[in-house]
Amino acid sequence: MLLFLHLNSVLGLSLESHLLNSKKRPPGVKASKASGKKTFDPDKQVEEFERIWKIKQKEIDAKERLSKMSLLDSLIGKKEPLLEYEESLKKKLINGLF
Repeated sequence: MLLFLHLNSVLGLSLESHLLNSKKRPPGVKASKASGKKTFDPDKQVEEFERIWKIKQKEIDAKERLSKMSLLDSLIGKKEPLLEYEESLKKKLINGLF
């Protein structure tokens, strides 16, 4: 530390000016901050929303199909005879799924 202070006094630099100069930002910091500030583009946002909506619809359809298959599985797995409405539901599910 003494050597550092001695060199600074010989060179005419103060410790404060050295510390201020050493804390400069790397060259890409401003560019990365500017890229974080996005501009408003309604067309791009609509396309992104539609893309996400299609994915969500596929997910909802898959869950609905899985739910119907689970219901059909429980109807098929019943040991006792099915009631009339259960039998019609079973036929409807079979026709709809397959």
